[in-house]
Amino acid sequence: MKKNMEFWDKKSAVSISGINKYYLESFKDHQYPNKDKKSMLAYNNYKSAIQRFNNYIDNKDILTITPNDIKKYAEQHTNPTTAKNQRNFIRGVIIFLVKNNVMKAKSKVNKDLLIELI
Repeated sequence: MKKNMEFWDKKSAVSISGINKYYLESFKDHQYPNKDKKSMLAYNNYKSAIQRFNNYIDNKDILTITPNDIKKYAEQHTNPTTAKNQRNFIRGVIIFLVKNNVMKAKSKVNKDLLIELI
C-alpha cells in the first residue's frame, strides 16, 4: 500500500477498475438511480473517496480490506472532518455491498471489518 500522500497529487492517476468499479457502479445504480444534479453531487463524493481509497489499497478487492486499512488511510488526512468523512464514505459503500450481497459480498467480506460495521 502507498505510504504517502502522492495519490492526492492532481497529476497522479486516480482511477478504479475491476471488481471495485463494479461495486461502485452497483452502489450508484441502487442509491442514486436519478441523474439529477443533487444526486450526482452526492454520488461524486462517494466516488472520489472510493477512487482514492482504491488507489491507496492498490486496487485490492475492497471487501477484503481490514478495519486497520481504513484507519491508516484516514489518518493520512490532516483535517479531522475530512478523515471522518472519508471513513464514512468507504464504510457506506461496504455496508451497501454486504447488505445487498453484491457479488456474494457476504461471503467475501473481511470478518473483522464486518464486525466493526455492525
